[in-house]
Amino acid sequence: MLSTPAVPWFVLMTTGSPARAGLAAFASTLPVVISATFAGTLIDRLGLRR
Repeated sequence: MLSTPAVPWFVLMTTGSPARAGLAAFASTLPVVISATFAGTLIDRLGLRR
């Protein structure tokens, strides 16, 4: 979770471009959103296991 604000901040500090920082934030957040969507569906179908 620490990489969520760190990656866009790093891109902003190294390039100085807010557009590139926004693109980096989008690219780093999108896999988390997609995997959470499918994981929720999978857990609902299979049930929780220990």
